[in-house]
Amino acid sequence: MKNQFLIFFLFGLFLLLACEKQEFEPRTSPRFTLTYVQSIDSKGVEFAANMIDYGSESILEHGFIYSDSQNLTLENGEVVSRNGKPNKQFKIRANHSMIEGRVYYVAAYLLTPSGIILSQFIPFVSKGSQGFIFNSISTPNEVYYGDTITVHGSNFSSNPANYEIYILGTPQIKMEVVEISNNSFKAILPPMFSSTEIKESGTLRFFFHIGGKELEINWPIKLKEPTFEIDTNLRVNFEGEVTIKGDYLESDIQYVRFLDEPYFDPQIISWEKDKIVFKANKPSRKKRESIGIHIRGKIYQLENVYTYYGSQLEPNQELKGEIGPGSRFELKGSNFILGSAYSNQLLIEPSGINGNVMEVHQDRILVELNFNGIDPVSRTSFISMYNAQLKSNHSAKLTLDTPTLPYSRHENIVGTDYDNLDLARGINVGEKTFFVWRNKILEFNAQQKKLIEIKNTQISSHNLGGAFTVSSPDGKIYMGSYNREYYWEYLRIFEFDTYNNSLKELPRPPHNVSAPRYVYVSENHLYLDGGFTRKITKDEEITDRYRINLHSSQWEKLEMESQLTNHNQMMNTFYFKDKLYAIGNLIPNENQILQEFDKNTLSWTTIKDLNSSGVLKTNQPCIIGDELFLFNDRDQIKINMSTLKEEKINNFSNTLSWNKISGTITSKGKIYTYIPGLMIYETDPEFFYYDDL
Repeated sequence: MKNQFLIFFLFGLFLLLACEKQEFEPRTSPRFTLTYVQSIDSKGVEFAANMIDYGSESILEHGFIYSDSQNLTLENGEVVSRNGKPNKQFKIRANHSMIEGRVYYVAAYLLTPSGIILSQFIPFVSKGSQGFIFNSISTPNEVYYGDTITVHGSNFSSNPANYEIYILGTPQIKMEVVEISNNSFKAILPPMFSSTEIKESGTLRFFFHIGGKELEINWPIKLKEPTFEIDTNLRVNFEGEVTIKGDYLESDIQYVRFLDEPYFDPQIISWEKDKIVFKANKPSRKKRESIGIHIRGKIYQLENVYTYYGSQLEPNQELKGEIGPGSRFELKGSNFILGSAYSNQLLIEPSGINGNVMEVHQDRILVELNFNGIDPVSRTSFISMYNAQLKSNHSAKLTLDTPTLPYSRHENIVGTDYDNLDLARGINVGEKTFFVWRNKILEFNAQQKKLIEIKNTQISSHNLGGAFTVSSPDGKIYMGSYNREYYWEYLRIFEFDTYNNSLKELPRPPHNVSAPRYVYVSENHLYLDGGFTRKITKDEEITDRYRINLHSSQWEKLEMESQLTNHNQMMNTFYFKDKLYAIGNLIPNENQILQEFDKNTLSWTTIKDLNSSGVLKTNQPCIIGDELFLFNDRDQIKINMSTLKEEKINNFSNTLSWNKISGTITSKGKIYTYIPGLMIYETDPEFFYYDDL
């Protein structure tokens, strides 16, 4: 309407200035009274004016202009009008764009071919107005940023300055109103707005503030789907950039996620309508990468988008040494992942060793190698690069000189559960080797890595050999188990024949011994020397010595008693070249001693004070040839049983934990140890380093 006013005004001005005609026809302008407020209420105002003289010109339109500005113009005013000539008194109701209690100014107007005639304005105080009436919103079938929408309704303000339109949940970017009519107006969506509500409810929440009236409304919106152009031959460097091309890619929330690492956000380089560029510096790379791109509240999964160029090692590299925390080995090569040392991946075959890259350089890496604690480990392994699951063309050979290696697992026999009460007893009987674990007797073939259950018995105690396990020269194993009765523990003693796998229980000893000091077999007798009776209130040391005839099953008390020691550690007995020995601590906090048994006097004689102060954590010493190996919680030594020379082992592996008594046996010049809850370990004395004691 304002454009119409301007056209007529210019047209009238043109007529006044025209110089072609020398004479003008007589013409009079219409005249009318001041505007007055006929009625006013909370829904609006009725304006009125009276015609005084219609004049000679035709009247094209009549009405009223109102605004809260005293500088009342067509640009800042609201217009209510009718077409044609008015009645003598003309009235028109205004029902929008007025706020209660605010002062407004109104003037009547007439539109003639010569222009607009305005009355003087008068003020009035508004009591409010009905305001605009919303009907609907028209949008394209699929909406994108910057699209134009049409809002339908009535009572719309004719002044664009009275429009404030926003999308809620989005930073306050005012939508531009581009066209206003009596029953609609058009507005341009912001260049960016929140897609959260569209994702959750399929609607967009608009806020309208028009002429003093506000409205919030959710309206169904379907966003335009992005399109992608995938290059199936795309290959990038590890530190390179990935470009995804397409259209309609802009988004309020922008992120790229790898499908297999949903919590890692790669660095976004640029995000435009037709392409997305991000860094390929993924922590763990795959041969072909698949990504998810978040665009306007939806994640688009793109499979096998790109691949990498792999890392390479130089040929003929050999490594040798011990592995563990702090170990470092250098590997030379090319095309490593320079951004993060830990992002470089190693492939070590066979399994059992984990490798981490600690330093990375252009042409070399430093790696740390550790046992994985799950798999057995081979003494010779091969290391390859495995970045992006692309194996390098060459491997480096690794030879371990660590004495102790994880050797074999046997979950099918011993299970995976672990109890703090579990004890393992290892015992050599001739060429055979056994482990006594819980209430099972297991035979171990070290060369074949086979562990076979040959006996399983149900007794009241947790461990069949919990008190002791010793062998006899005739191929039998004797085991003592703790059993509780009322307020004290007593022994049950079992005999296992390794030739026919038979198990029988021997008569209980006549004295109430729970933990004997010495247990050994000599001349068809099983001896129990000294020890303790375990009671709830206090352990009582005893010095009685008893032996049982293994043929008649009769117990006999010996005249010579065992000495008092006030120490509850057991002496470990063993045979070497048909002689019976014992080793252990007789006196608390003092070094171990080596003793020899005199078959004639049935007594023990100390033949050497040893340079080892720890508590022996195996139930039998490990003997290989003439050498006896002692492992305890403080130090490890080797004793030549022929010369009694001692040497300290300097590099005993920290792989083993000696918190529990471990089952340890020897076979073919090597030592095998079973740790409950873990696995069987192999120790090769060939890799020990020694110092003289």
